[in-house]
Amino acid sequence: MQRTMLVIAWFCASLTSFALGQEPSPPPPAQEAILSGPLAGSPLHPVRVYAESGEKKGQEFDAVAALGTPARALLFIHDLSRNTAPLIRAFAALESELGPRGYAGCCVLLSDDRTAAETRLQAVNGSLKLARPIVLSLDGLEGPGIYALNRRCTLTLVTAKDGVVVRSVGFTDTGAYDAPKVRAWIEELLPPLPTPEERRAAIAAALPTETEALKQLAIEQALELERLRAELAALKAQRGAGGAAPPPMRGERAMREGTREGAREGAREGERERPGVTPAPPAGEAPGKAPTDPELSRLLRAVIRKDASEEVVRARMGEIVARAKESEALRAEAVAMFVRVLHYGEHYGTELARAEMRAFVAAHQR
Repeated sequence: MQRTMLVIAWFCASLTSFALGQEPSPPPPAQEAILSGPLAGSPLHPVRVYAESGEKKGQEFDAVAALGTPARALLFIHDLSRNTAPLIRAFAALESELGPRGYAGCCVLLSDDRTAAETRLQAVNGSLKLARPIVLSLDGLEGPGIYALNRRCTLTLVTAKDGVVVRSVGFTDTGAYDAPKVRAWIEELLPPLPTPEERRAAIAAALPTETEALKQLAIEQALELERLRAELAALKAQRGAGGAAPPPMRGERAMREGTREGAREGAREGERERPGVTPAPPAGEAPGKAPTDPELSRLLRAVIRKDASEEVVRARMGEIVARAKESEALRAEAVAMFVRVLHYGEHYGTELARAEMRAFVAAHQR
């Protein structure tokens, strides 16, 4: 049944791709149901690791205790390769976005050769530049015995809340298309977002009670508000006066390549009616180029959202910068995709996102 649904989804995406004039993506491989990790409801036991880099560089410690939050997740890496790298990046990026809501996650590499693994992690962590570097398990290729990890997997995700395992998922074949599922499994650990009234009450409770301290806080907030207003005015001045924003880039469906859902989303958005807006320029007139690298495509989709928060924009831009450093070709591709997005003005991204994109282009365009 699962395989049938995957094939139907691929067929629908293929029809969309044909209508848009692009090559259909191959169907997703069938995931074999495989058990890996502790059972739901069991205690979350310690995981002894060694840090090759980061704040705990050179130390051996318990990764579970180091996370120090009620909602925690461990991603055990059985196979560190080009196939698993996109999901590893997506998993690691969630901490910067969901951390304020009480979540923390850690990537743990499994290996039977500690010396070789430490050398490899030095290169990998230096390349990926994750906020929380990948650490090395001290329990060899099998990992902690009590976790019952399956060596047939490429990755194993273990989520937990209040010290109790909520979910264990073994991946035998994975890619960036699994990122939404991983995000959903982690968000189920977190409390719902507070209402405006709850936020107001929390802020009021956090305010200082002493008059002088409250006065100083008000002064600091007023200065910060002035700074932000000045920064916004400078950004508007740089942008200058412009005409009506074009509709979504119908010819730029490659901007969403890299996931099958992205192809369907591009088709739906291109079909929407947008009255009173100047049509997009014919294909070939806009400068730059949409990305072909799936990881850059995924990150760009997050950056150009009109409702993206400042934390999300900065986190995704940081990942793009790290990705662009991996090769000259990726750097050029990142520059080209930002040039293409900036061509459409206010229609894509927030003020901050466009400012970050302009800064990247200015620093890296050659």
